[in-house]
Amino acid sequence: MRSRYRRVVTGLDAGGQSCVLFDDGAGFESSNGATSVALLWQSRQAPASNIGTCDAACEGFSFDFAPGATKCILVDIAPTAGLMPPGMHSTNTLDYVVLLAGQLTLYLDGAEVELHSGDVVINRGNLHGWRNSGPAVARILVVNVDALPAGSGATIGN
Repeated sequence: MRSRYRRVVTGLDAGGQSCVLFDDGAGFESSNGATSVALLWQSRQAPASNIGTCDAACEGFSFDFAPGATKCILVDIAPTAGLMPPGMHSTNTLDYVVLLAGQLTLYLDGAEVELHSGDVVINRGNLHGWRNSGPAVARILVVNVDALPAGSGATIGN
């Protein structure tokens, strides 16, 4: 089955010239039917290494983060689906979340925030949840960066 994502990863060839290393779908994909996750890339340390030609996304997705680690993922959430109360969670990460398409409701302890395509959320390790509040699939791009715990720390991963 062909991935619905296109990922172009660049690097250096054996002669030190810039080249395309991968032009394909996501490195790793997982779906439960209502929500799908595509891991596009990850690094295991800071600073990240740009040496080599291995596909850093083929190792699979988890919420485990080594010191300085990052992950870049695409998440598709079907209408009425999501991680909402009681599925709220926190991770020991700083998350940059861009809503690329659709609508989402962001759940926090004391608030609900309606989000629309183009909105950006900076989530700083706090308890949160998501629900697709629109009629179409919502797609978010998420960059997770390892961070120190906030509050009581992670409820998943770490």
